[in-house]
Amino acid sequence: MTLNLLLIDDNEIDAEFTRRTIAKHATDIRLDHVHDGVDGLRYLRAEKEFGDRPPVDLVLLDLHMPRMDGQTFLSELRSDRSLSQTVVVVLLASEDMRDATKRFGVKIDAYLVKPIESQNLKAVLHSLGMSQD
Repeated sequence: MTLNLLLIDDNEIDAEFTRRTIAKHATDIRLDHVHDGVDGLRYLRAEKEFGDRPPVDLVLLDLHMPRMDGQTFLSELRSDRSLSQTVVVVLLASEDMRDATKRFGVKIDAYLVKPIESQNLKAVLHSLGMSQD
């Protein structure tokens, strides 16, 4: 079974590192990438150029982005009935940021510290019942 992940991150270097980590260490994962929350919502809603894509199993979400940041994206996502159950893993610059995200008042399924390491990604996928094992 292929897992379909959507990475929402404006930092091209972080996005490339994530792509390489997944390609090198994880099998059967498709990773698509958009640069901000606006395009993230458009992708999940299969709008216009994003219409021909597989359903997303999990979103990897950066918090600091232009146009629409991660917190606003999460609020919009959770208020949309068709998307509210989407699994979201928030990407943090450090473990210290975890407490700050609790103030968002919306469901966050898991956290990963950037740059993403394969063993941490595998542990999160396992904890969410999406293990590749």
